[in-house]
Amino acid sequence: MERVWVHVSRAPLFSFTVGRRTTVSSIHLRCAVEGRDNKVEIECSRFYLWAKYMPGTTTADGVLSDQPPHVVASFQLDETGLASSAGLTWMLAEGSAVAMQLMSQPHVPGILQQSAEELMTSLEDHNNAIASSDVTPEANSSPSCGPLNDITITLVGVEKERDEYISPWRPLLVYRWFELKQHVREATQIGSRSRGSMRPGSEVKFRKRPMLNGEVREATGLSSCGNYVLWQDGTLGYRRELVPYRRFFIPAREDKCVRVRSFPHRFADIVGEVPHGCVVEAIGRKKDPYTKEEYALLVLSGLPNAVALAETYELTSIERGKWVWGWSKIASSNGVVFLWEYVI
Repeated sequence: MERVWVHVSRAPLFSFTVGRRTTVSSIHLRCAVEGRDNKVEIECSRFYLWAKYMPGTTTADGVLSDQPPHVVASFQLDETGLASSAGLTWMLAEGSAVAMQLMSQPHVPGILQQSAEELMTSLEDHNNAIASSDVTPEANSSPSCGPLNDITITLVGVEKERDEYISPWRPLLVYRWFELKQHVREATQIGSRSRGSMRPGSEVKFRKRPMLNGEVREATGLSSCGNYVLWQDGTLGYRRELVPYRRFFIPAREDKCVRVRSFPHRFADIVGEVPHGCVVEAIGRKKDPYTKEEYALLVLSGLPNAVALAETYELTSIERGKWVWGWSKIASSNGVVFLWEYVI
């Protein structure tokens, strides 16, 4: 079921939250045109509507949930002070928040460059300041909008009732490896039904061997309530017993090159080398099923050529200046150590 959705703002800087899944199809701008000089200036100017989209549903590990601002529409006003940007298909998810600012220059507004959390606080302060002052509708201009006065921005679209299946699991994109807390010797066994079966009468299965202290396992998701972890094999674990795996390593020997590979196998593609003396962060650990050699999943950051490596090998970005690099061998099958654990 769909219905018309309209949002009207009379200020160049505004925000709103999305109640239902919404598709914005057109944006309209209106302003007052007074005086011949002002009229000529407006007709010769182009205006840009910037937006920062903040999704309501994020990944369980919080990675890639803060999106950069972008231009949603640009306007060339006519002699009456009207302009429209139609034919849009801007989709906004349920529960998300949007902050927007109209600019007379194609530069990213400073306020929208903040993180999502900081931005929402700034907008709250901004709205409170406007509400507590004697601002008339005719005075809602801004230096960022140049000659515009008495601005009205109208977003038009359709909103749709939620009709898709909502997964009870939030995916883990990067921080997928966990180990038991120090005081937990053995993980509690949780019975789970066979994958794909939700019937009450289906067989309840348990993991053949419980997780022991010192083990590292990979998970694919975290339950919406935050109490359970979904392991890669489809079984469950209690989140309260676990901590994300995080270690620091340093190359063990000068005469041994520590290569970083795209996946944990000796013949995998090389995506870089760890310089001797460089401390690197590891967020995962896995065994090669054939050689039984252990590999660490390294994070790329702080190297002079980090940006070049990230672009060359198309590495996944975690945050500004940090990428998921690849896998390095901790020790060989014959006992040669490549990486020492570094205690910070």
